[in-house]
Amino acid sequence: MIGLTGFALSDGGVCLSGDVVVERMAADEAYKKGSWPWSNAFMQGDVRAAVAWPDREIKSGGDMANGCVAVAVLDPAGDMRVVTMQSYDLVSTGMVGGVMREGLAVMLRDLTSWGIRQISVQSDDAKQAESWWAMVRKDPACTAKRMPVDGVGEIDRALTVFREMATRIITPRAYATAMEQADARGEVTPAKKALAMLALSYKFQQQRRVRPEDTRWQGWN
Repeated sequence: MIGLTGFALSDGGVCLSGDVVVERMAADEAYKKGSWPWSNAFMQGDVRAAVAWPDREIKSGGDMANGCVAVAVLDPAGDMRVVTMQSYDLVSTGMVGGVMREGLAVMLRDLTSWGIRQISVQSDDAKQAESWWAMVRKDPACTAKRMPVDGVGEIDRALTVFREMATRIITPRAYATAMEQADARGEVTPAKKALAMLALSYKFQQQRRVRPEDTRWQGWN
């Protein structure tokens, strides 16, 4: 994924670094010094991802109608910090209008290779999900990968959890503003669906703890 890389940790977590993380740390520290919960430019913990498919019914939101791959981490305080939200409308990476566009298959390959073990995938429309997934399976970036995906058919339930857990979800201002603008138009964008699926995952699928005293998940019970 653009601006992000990661590797698996012995406790089952993942450590993320890269330009995206540097920007996140700088923004947090500029807003409130000492608010960054890690010792340097990395994000480490229970990292998960979610994939929402493009929504062709949304016309006014521009890129927000594209599909969205969202990545989040449960930080040391137990808050779900959104790491990145990357849009896509292609499965394969390629040149579009003279610009290299990263496709969904490469993003999924990266997430899997970093050791992320839970990827929620929108599946409320089975036909749509199978159509996209068939293309992903054929892409060379994913043909040799076993991806840890879970289908999420109950998007309304996920959105309810997202609202209930809003105080535990930290979203970068640029992403939050775009979703607030979509909310004002009455649109539930793929970006919001991706975050809702992440909230649902943290709420009902606790990661295996290496240390029994680890209490990060308690606030999600």
